[in-house]
Amino acid sequence: MNSWFWSTIYHTRDFPITEELDYFSAGLTILYTLFYTVLRVFQIRNKQQTILWALLCISGFLAHCSYLHFIKFDYGYNMTASIIIGMSNNLIWVGWSLNHWHKRPDDAWKPIALVLLILSAMSLEIFDFSPLWGILDAHSLWHASTIFIASFWYEFIIEDAKIESFRESKGKKIDKN
Repeated sequence: MNSWFWSTIYHTRDFPITEELDYFSAGLTILYTLFYTVLRVFQIRNKQQTILWALLCISGFLAHCSYLHFIKFDYGYNMTASIIIGMSNNLIWVGWSLNHWHKRPDDAWKPIALVLLILSAMSLEIFDFSPLWGILDAHSLWHASTIFIASFWYEFIIEDAKIESFRESKGKKIDKN
């Protein structure tokens, strides 16, 4: 919601500060998905490991935003960083899907399908085109596609959390440290 909010503000009022808030909130969303994915897929339950991973992500985010704000607001650098983080997230989920194909055949396919949808939608950002009828451009279609993709991810994450909670309640102890 934060990313959509700042994107809306930026696209209605194009100022340097609204552009930064749009880019920074999008970057934070992409990085948070990687943060969550690593904790979930690698089953990190240890408090110290979680804090270390959080500090690494926060430091990277602050360094990225500081560079863009104080040194050079570089669209290409920002896009490259976003693609690297996003693709890392995608590859981890594809690995999870392949690893769980036999254990969870009803839903292990979903992350792969979502990764393919994300890559298709991302191509709108990479292979931009002139507006159709003066209003529909690649960027607007990218934004529209994120609504469906985010909803699909949310449904999968909720379903996955229920499955994991059930599995853990069946006797697997969670490390609280």
